[in-house]
Amino acid sequence: MVILLNEFVRVYKVRAGDCIQVRYQGIDSKYHNIIIDCGYGSTFNNTLGREIKRLKSNKEYIDLFVLTHTHQDHIGGMKQFIRDNGNDDIVKSYWFNGGRFNLNLIETNKVSISQGFELEKYLIKTGKCNSKKIIYDEIEHDIYGAIIKIIGPRKEVLDKFLEEWKDYDYSDVISEKVTTGLCDWSINIKDFNLDRYNSDESDENKVSITFIMEVNHKIILFLSDSHADEVEKTLRDMGYSKENRIDIDYMKISHHASKGNISDGMLDLIKCNKYIISTNGTNRDKFPHKETFARILRHPLRSIDDKIQFIFNYDTNELKNIFYDEEYELYNFECIYPKGGENNVTIPI
Repeated sequence: MVILLNEFVRVYKVRAGDCIQVRYQGIDSKYHNIIIDCGYGSTFNNTLGREIKRLKSNKEYIDLFVLTHTHQDHIGGMKQFIRDNGNDDIVKSYWFNGGRFNLNLIETNKVSISQGFELEKYLIKTGKCNSKKIIYDEIEHDIYGAIIKIIGPRKEVLDKFLEEWKDYDYSDVISEKVTTGLCDWSINIKDFNLDRYNSDESDENKVSITFIMEVNHKIILFLSDSHADEVEKTLRDMGYSKENRIDIDYMKISHHASKGNISDGMLDLIKCNKYIISTNGTNRDKFPHKETFARILRHPLRSIDDKIQFIFNYDTNELKNIFYDEEYELYNFECIYPKGGENNVTIPI
């Protein structure tokens, strides 16, 4: 028997990218949708594009479309989205902090915009984009009962980024700064040297829109590709510490579980047993890094009696062979994968 879920977090298969949907029944008793990023252009039609057709048939909307930062694995799908939906009212509002992202969209009947335009200019033209930058502050955003608290980027970090990059000449879409690394899956969890930590150096990742969402009595931390030290600074400003950790139901691990985006200092402030990983395991960066899982499982404040879940949006053989059989019992964790043939992993909320 197939059970249809009406309220969920859905993480779509967009290779080593992000495309996430949160669907819930709002305080007005109607169903609402928040979309976080849209993956690559090549993954759009089989993921978010398919879901948008369903939303339209059900007369639902995207109440908030968050574009976290300007890497193509997060917003490359906007080119096809605009082609298909440019004149529709499917989106009620966008969040995007800018940074030049040239879509180089050929003019169509759907969208009357000249070839080669910047995404931010297009979103502003719709009248639905944020007029103020989305940054860490004291404001809580209430989207029909889903409460969102922004924890990044910080104002000074975003201002510095936008000033430094405002005249950069991008062609087509921005390519992500990539450091191809060696695969670390053969290393046993116990053998990682966790005293050593090298942070991600991408400026674009550093200014990712990052937030805590409370919906249906669940608290979810969406980290996009954020830097661990930036998250740590904000959580400390909010009053969290080793003695007073924020209790999270689900955490979407930053940057497809890169070892450069999760630190002991950040984990000191977060209590969570369910982690979401958005990547396919067959990418040139060798994401996810096993060191990331080792850091979570071996963290000094982690209680070994509490089972940890790693929730993957792919079920590839590569992902299923990261861990040795004996590691599951020794470190008390399990891995959750989507059902075969599905284009996502769906988490009930």
